[in-house]
Amino acid sequence: GLAAVAHPLRTDTSARISRQSPDLSEVPLTPIQRWFFGRNLHDPENYNLAFLFDLEKDADIPRLESAIRTTATRHDAFRLRFGEWGKEWRQRLAQPDVHLELADFRRVEPACQVAAIQEIMFKSRQSLDLRSGPLTRVILFNMGHAWRLGLIVHHLIFDGASLRLWRDEVESMYRGCGPSHSIDVVGFGSWARALADLAQKGGTRRWMEQWRALPWGEVKPLSVDFAGDDNSYRHSESLWRTLDARVSRHLLYELPGRLKRPAGEALLAAWGRAMAQWADAQAVLVDVTGHGRENFLEGVDVSRMIGYLTTN
Repeated sequence: GLAAVAHPLRTDTSARISRQSPDLSEVPLTPIQRWFFGRNLHDPENYNLAFLFDLEKDADIPRLESAIRTTATRHDAFRLRFGEWGKEWRQRLAQPDVHLELADFRRVEPACQVAAIQEIMFKSRQSLDLRSGPLTRVILFNMGHAWRLGLIVHHLIFDGASLRLWRDEVESMYRGCGPSHSIDVVGFGSWARALADLAQKGGTRRWMEQWRALPWGEVKPLSVDFAGDDNSYRHSESLWRTLDARVSRHLLYELPGRLKRPAGEALLAAWGRAMAQWADAQAVLVDVTGHGRENFLEGVDVSRMIGYLTTN
């Protein structure tokens, strides 16, 4: 199962991982980046994320800009640029160009400020450029009665886990506390090269053998209510179920200690078993997404790395 491929690899790769990637050379695409470009999206620039934060009314703007710039210089992801050579996408490291932009809305009617923010955020998302940048826009909105901070960033350099890391680090820098952790940040460029080197030298062969040994032939397509209809994401629905305190306590605290497995794997196993019974199948195929920051290379800690590390 999942546990069989979760052990750290005992290799000498950690000795080649540097804390920074100062050179402006080409960087190998990581597996998730190859997956992204393999989708052949019509407009890959639009695959981006946008966030909006409330700030203190008396925010120190120069200090905030310094914190944002310092955080950007600590993480290779903000230096990445992409381009096509023939039919192949590649990436390289450039100079970081993240800076704080100011939008003054003090003369905008309060009832119109939200719409004005949405318009600027939308236009900023359209301005991202994979080839020459920017891939990150940080905008400070002065609303007169309050400050709001907008972050627009391309998904190729930033994932869901990166949001918490970026926010914590910027806030810590702003407070004058330095980085919010004592761990040196591994350079994304060095990390990508180590992954490519691991694959080229057969370091992932054991994983491939385990995945190929799974009963793929027993997986059947799930039945659908209306065959041939539009099966796109816009027609999806979410179902929510809540566990009571007793079951939650057992799942989160008692079960992991007894089985030596995290609660997420127990939930996945239960869901898979239920789906197999419903589908009258011996096995079901589940697409699982993770944050990608597991320490599977011994001695290499990427838990604080900002970037697109998502695993599918």
